[in-house]
This record gives sequence, C-alpha cells and structure tokens, in this order.
Amino acid sequence: MATAGDRIEQAARKKGLSYGTELAQKLGVSYETLRRWKTGHTAPNRQRQAKIAQVLGVDPSFFMHGVGAPPDLNPLSADEESLLSAYRCLLARERHELLATAERLAADVRDLEARLAARKSGRVK
Repeated sequence: MATAGDRIEQAARKKGLSYGTELAQKLGVSYETLRRWKTGHTAPNRQRQAKIAQVLGVDPSFFMHGVGAPPDLNPLSADEESLLSAYRCLLARERHELLATAERLAADVRDLEARLAARKSGRVK
C-alpha cells in the first residue's frame, strides 16, 4: 500500500525534485521527516499538508488518500475513486459491514487463486 510519502515522492519527481534534501528544504522539514513519511511511520500534519500541496501543486487529498491528483499521478482507477467516494458517504456501521464483506470476498479470491495455482503445479488433483 502506498504511503503519503510515496505519493509525495511521486509528485515531487513529476515536478523535477528529488525526494531528499532539496524537497526537505522546500518543505521546511528534515530529511529524517521525509524518510518517516516514506516508510509510513508518520504522516504530514494538516499545516504541513497545505505546504506540500502548495510546493508540489497537488491537492492534499492526493498524497494523504490517493485521490484528487492530476490523471498522470493518480494511483486509483475511476472505479476505485467511485468506491472510495461511496464508502465515505456511509455511516460508521455501514462502513464496517461493507469492509467486512469486501475482506471476505478478497479472502475467497485469494483462496481460489491458491487452489488454482496448486492444481496447476500438480500438487492437487
């Protein structure tokens, strides 16, 4: 799963900036802060999000949630954005139920893929 740091790096490279000292200076943070964002240990606070958005020319929702980016930077498909938008409209209980259903379906697909791979390799007849 992409971190806020991954998306910040993607947008920075698109602007011709390296994800390192140069970007850290422009954002007023340390290289260590960038590293923690990249590894997902921390994420930028709201004040920093506004600065990043300004420097990189992207909406803060892009690097925090993967939505609202220019088409060439957006890691989500139109279907994924639509699903995320619908999910955000749900009540907490409905979100929980939908997520549980999606996780069950994903587990079923992973199980089926594993059984098919085993059959193909000759481990299961």
